[in-house]
Amino acid sequence: MKNAKESIITAMGKRIFIAVSVLMVVAGLIGVLLEVHKMSQDTNLTLVKHDIVGDYDELYDEYFPRSYHATGLLTLPFDDIVEPFEAWFAGDRNMSRIDYYYGMDKTIQRGDLGKHGILFKIVPMHSEMKPSNKDLMSCWYKPLPKWLPRAGQSVIPTNLSEFKFVSEETHRGLPCLKYERKYKRYNKSNIYRFYITKNTPHRPLRYEMVGYDDMLTSHYDHYVLDYISFEPWSFNRSLFSLPKNSSCDKKAKKLRSHYLANPMAEYMHFKHHKDSELDKTYDDYKVTHGKHYTTVPEHERRKHIFKHNLRYIRSKNRENLKYKLAPNHMADMTEEEVNLHKGLLHVKKPKKSKSNTLAFNESIVLTNLVPDQLDWRDYGAVTRVHSQGLCGSCWTFSALGAVEGAHFLKTGELLELSNQQLIDCSWPAGNHGCRGGFQDRTLRWVKSNGVASRRDYGPYLAQEGYCHCGKSDNCSFTHISGFSKVKKNNSDALKVALVTHGPIVSSINSDQKTFRFYSHGIYDDPKCGKKTNHAVLTVGYSVDNNVPYWIIKNSWGHLWGDDGYLNIAMNHDRCGLTNGPLLAIKKDPSIAEFPLKTLNKVPRQSITFYSEEELSIIPF
Repeated sequence: MKNAKESIITAMGKRIFIAVSVLMVVAGLIGVLLEVHKMSQDTNLTLVKHDIVGDYDELYDEYFPRSYHATGLLTLPFDDIVEPFEAWFAGDRNMSRIDYYYGMDKTIQRGDLGKHGILFKIVPMHSEMKPSNKDLMSCWYKPLPKWLPRAGQSVIPTNLSEFKFVSEETHRGLPCLKYERKYKRYNKSNIYRFYITKNTPHRPLRYEMVGYDDMLTSHYDHYVLDYISFEPWSFNRSLFSLPKNSSCDKKAKKLRSHYLANPMAEYMHFKHHKDSELDKTYDDYKVTHGKHYTTVPEHERRKHIFKHNLRYIRSKNRENLKYKLAPNHMADMTEEEVNLHKGLLHVKKPKKSKSNTLAFNESIVLTNLVPDQLDWRDYGAVTRVHSQGLCGSCWTFSALGAVEGAHFLKTGELLELSNQQLIDCSWPAGNHGCRGGFQDRTLRWVKSNGVASRRDYGPYLAQEGYCHCGKSDNCSFTHISGFSKVKKNNSDALKVALVTHGPIVSSINSDQKTFRFYSHGIYDDPKCGKKTNHAVLTVGYSVDNNVPYWIIKNSWGHLWGDDGYLNIAMNHDRCGLTNGPLLAIKKDPSIAEFPLKTLNKVPRQSITFYSEEELSIIPF
């Protein structure tokens, strides 16, 4: 009886504990939501101590008002970025708002909220799995720490007493006063130049920073703010409120970096010798991608590259294109290392090839034999994404992807074939290992010799190795009977080839930075050239909101792009996909003319594990 009573008491205690815990969690959530909800209300908030900013000096007050409206251009010469901005600054209220790309990306800095101020970012967000034009307003926030209590962000320096008057000059046809601030700390020498109109009322014309790193013996930073308009502004609280009739006051998400919520903060400070925000971001990046540098100069050099690429990525994303960029394993690589991720070679004066051009009947496109969309991953005909590493072996992944697809159509077995064997053994065909190769010559080699499975030949090394798996080595081989060319510069011909022959050997131009850091969406950079230099595999096509696109499998690892894939616009033949070599593996006679009729869709395998081989980079 006693034990029964004790059990009842224990059970009641557990219930009470759980109920109290739930109430505490709910109370905490309500507190956060109420804090964020203040932003959606156009009410007068009581100023507290940290609302007043006292770091203006006499020279600033002599030239400029503490509340102003400004427009201008932020230029990053190293990164080929010119970004328009518009700013409203209420300095004495510790508030500001800065919009980028004509209001597409809005940032609000409020010093009157939270313990030390809160930063907000309001951007269009794409919520659907597939690319589309359906965007909604997305809100993000970043509470400021105690050591960074100032939220209001000026787009001109407020501590002008630290600048020295240098000379009177003419800038943009206007007489101006040139001020300069020189600062050296550790190995970095920074020069800040500020140009102000000589005539009253004074206006800022240009603010420029140039940084030199003595350790790297090169310039490590350079940015310019050119001011187009600047005038005093009467405070209007409605400009600092979150959009009404939106979900921002309910679903604001927390940001890790205050540079995301306030990009201008990266350019309006004088601590470029040690940027703790950048240091933390780069440390996290190195952990994610398994990178480690043993010397200080090498670490600084890599961080310098990373910083500029991160600026480029964030600026392009503020442009609200129909695709997004993200830092990946190439974000701190040199241009020479990035170029090693290509490797497609072309014959300078191509001879007439013995391979036939695939027969193409245009009338088939209009029938139901060619579906509106196709993705060979849905039928289990595409192997997992691998990384070629610092080895120009893209031609092996492109060629073998099509061979793997043809093997699947013939046998129903999805078998990974050996890229390493092609790197090691196909030199007599005219390939050059990690220094590049030819797709057609590779397929001729496979036709003559077959290709071993990845399991039998051994792991991918991302460097040249000893050729093995000869006749006496007991390796299993996959063979093809030949291949055909697909008619170039014709989207319908490529569609029919995909439907009838499976994944197609392809190539694209990969020179643009937007391609390098592509994350998701429909890639459509008009600057992407048509001369192809990187081999890929086309696995399907689709359309979204009347925007047709190709589905491309890349060989830069699953952390690149959309789990290793790229959706690229068909219109204007972006990046020359149909302009470069297009090769289809000759089908076995047992395969139906339209194999989709005999296949069923299968669930895609979720990506849960990647071997060290796929994540590491092994230099040759």
